[in-house]
Amino acid sequence: MALDEALALTADITPTFRVYYWSSPSISIGYFQKVLEVLNAPVPVGAGFKPAPTIVRRPTGGTAVLHLPETYQPSFSLVIETPRSMGQIYHLLGQVAIEALKTLDIEARLWDEKGSRGRFQTCPYFCTSNFSHYDVISQGQKVAGYSARRLQGVTLFQGYLHLPEPAKGGHLVEAIITGMEKIAGVRLMEGNLTEAEAVLTRELRQKKYLQQDWNYKR
Repeated sequence: MALDEALALTADITPTFRVYYWSSPSISIGYFQKVLEVLNAPVPVGAGFKPAPTIVRRPTGGTAVLHLPETYQPSFSLVIETPRSMGQIYHLLGQVAIEALKTLDIEARLWDEKGSRGRFQTCPYFCTSNFSHYDVISQGQKVAGYSARRLQGVTLFQGYLHLPEPAKGGHLVEAIITGMEKIAGVRLMEGNLTEAEAVLTRELRQKKYLQQDWNYKR
């Protein structure tokens, strides 16, 4: 979370796309979300895990997501100049997820609110149970979702592509990168953090994302 925010706060005009795993079971809480509502829900996200998942508040909105340290459950972020239409980027990310799954021979589609109404049970606390436009559905389950926040002239998009089990057709991260290149019509170049990005990441991690004042602020 600290790195995603640092990339946004130090961004230039070059978009940055990042795909990453979580090192241990974690729950990311949306920026505006009340953490106690998640912890006190009838079936708390992360229930049954020992030790309990780490809780961290995202800089973006949305609702809680359980992240497991598995190769078939990566997260991703995109830092880009604030678009005229946020929906345009959400749609792009949805198409990227669909294309990534397609390369692994997994059928998926964007959620159609009208066509799917009444077929899914929604919950206001957990992202994986709460369906929105541009979410990606595969075999009746939500497998991809996103949230965003505007920061200093750019917008940080954070999302996840979580499969219920390992894909048989290949590596999911590579598939996401391939999907982004195809859908966006770009060539992604691997890069390293600048000194400013690395310093800011450490500062945000220590002073913000490791602090209960931030993670339990609501």
